[in-house]
Amino acid sequence: MLWVVCAAGVEAGSLPETFVVRKVKLAGVDSVSAAELRKTLAARPRRFWRFWESEEPLGALDLKDDQERIRQFYRARGFYHTRVDYNAAPTGAEAQKIAGESKGPLPVVQVLFTVEEGPPVTISTIRIDTTVPDPPEKELLEKIPLKTGRTFTESDYRKAKKSLERIFGNRGFPFPRVEGRVQIDVRENVAGVKFFVDPGRSLSFGTIAIFQEGETVADKVVFRALQFESGDAYTASAVEQSRRNLVNLDVFRSAVILPKRPADDADTLPVEVRLRSKEPRQVGFGIGYGSEDGLRLRASWTYRNAFSRAGRFTLSARRSDLIQNVQAEYTQPYVFDARTDLRSRTGWEREIFDSYTNRKWFFNTALDRRLWPSWTGTVGYGLENNELEEVQIADPEERLEFFQNNEYLISSVNAGIGRKRIDSDLYPTRGEVFSLASEQAFSAIGSELSFVNPSVEFKAYRSPLAPVTFAGRIKLESIAPIGDTEFIPVFKRLFLGGSNTVRGYGYRMLGPLDANGVPLGGQSAANANLEARFPIYQSFSGIVFFDAGVVDPEAFRFDTGEIRTAAGVGFRYDSVIGPVRVEFGYKLNPESEDELPPGVEPESRWRIHFSIGQAF
Repeated sequence: MLWVVCAAGVEAGSLPETFVVRKVKLAGVDSVSAAELRKTLAARPRRFWRFWESEEPLGALDLKDDQERIRQFYRARGFYHTRVDYNAAPTGAEAQKIAGESKGPLPVVQVLFTVEEGPPVTISTIRIDTTVPDPPEKELLEKIPLKTGRTFTESDYRKAKKSLERIFGNRGFPFPRVEGRVQIDVRENVAGVKFFVDPGRSLSFGTIAIFQEGETVADKVVFRALQFESGDAYTASAVEQSRRNLVNLDVFRSAVILPKRPADDADTLPVEVRLRSKEPRQVGFGIGYGSEDGLRLRASWTYRNAFSRAGRFTLSARRSDLIQNVQAEYTQPYVFDARTDLRSRTGWEREIFDSYTNRKWFFNTALDRRLWPSWTGTVGYGLENNELEEVQIADPEERLEFFQNNEYLISSVNAGIGRKRIDSDLYPTRGEVFSLASEQAFSAIGSELSFVNPSVEFKAYRSPLAPVTFAGRIKLESIAPIGDTEFIPVFKRLFLGGSNTVRGYGYRMLGPLDANGVPLGGQSAANANLEARFPIYQSFSGIVFFDAGVVDPEAFRFDTGEIRTAAGVGFRYDSVIGPVRVEFGYKLNPESEDELPPGVEPESRWRIHFSIGQAF
């Protein structure tokens, strides 16, 4: 093993006893993350915008330690020949007084770390020995992250040991012992890895004891969350899935499942489930602003563990320039088992749009069933009474088409299936989301309108050029009258345009307009989006996007000749609640004056949107 250490530029002896580092540069860092490397250094300048914080003084030994930190950082990633030099240069007459740290001002320096990475160590052989007869070594090698020919890293080595523990744990061995050994030849830059696995005894689940602190949940619900029963063969995956099920109830501050080591002659494994509940009551307030809905306010009161069955009851109210809503919501998880949830919602809502103002009372309920990994199916029923307060459509014939009565009772059933497999709900970088759904209302169940409303949506996220993420979406939806119903009222029609669909257009402004420029909506809508999302600086990021959409007056028809497109750029601040977005959209093929109703002025080709949350 060869480590060479030298310091160039200002020698340790010529540096002042203490100084302030204002800038740090890294040269030659190509094979590892420079951002992650910087986090390990003592020489980390104060961020320029945190002006209220004092700058921490450093000494020459701190820079020497940073040399060693850089080498260790590289060593952990398979580089055993890394050389590190540093140059600490004063910035001239610039100095700073640091209160409480020095009697006088401290010199300000900038540091340059020059790295010669050297060749990485690659894995030449991997061997797994175990006391299990006829071990499936080939299968084991496929499931661990270490691979021959790849660079050896300490993190992959640790993950490989954990993987082997998990593999044998899923084969009925709750207490496997995994030992590893690595031989590194730094002259040849190769590594040989060997693991020995002593799986111990194969056991079955034994007695299950539940211990709870605080508000207790009925044992029946806890047992439904468990993916194993007494007598089942032990599997580590069943224990882990059970723990996730308990956490997903959102009533426990902590959920621990402890397999207890049995006596030497026992063949069953006692299990303790230790639960500590959260505070059952929660009050929430929210405030926000969007260019489309103006000031947003929300307040809620939630009670967890309703009826001691982990039910969740929430009263909430929200308002914006578009929606005022008061509602009660109840969710009952694990109705029959850990795969089925019941959710119900009832309340009052007022919608205020350019085309109409609608007031409605509503009730809906649904069962959600987790069918396969990442797949969920839904069946439900909805009842709502809509009362149109005002319709802004100018032409009397069009007005009659969208507004024949001022009150409509809709009774409908809905069903859907979806798959969600993404790495993050707020900031996805890889994965897909798919949903297929349909709502159907008909007179046989008491509805005054009969229609069918199917929709399909697919979203995908990829990062082939990390850290840039490409995101795409396509959504198709239609609504068609059936039976005795001959029209679809304006409050059930489909609209596009705005910060979440086609961003060159105003909210709901893409598609047919009336003589006053009020959107009429349609019975079919298609929307496609493509984004490139990329970091700019720390929590700030940017996007470049292309959007397309069409709203067709007819059901199940998409006139491709009417597709409108837009492109633009945006800037985001990545917060804990999602991105705060400012986006500039530009219409690529806006409607000409001949395509608009007489007297209607075309919108500006530019549109600025401000909102919170991803567009999709």
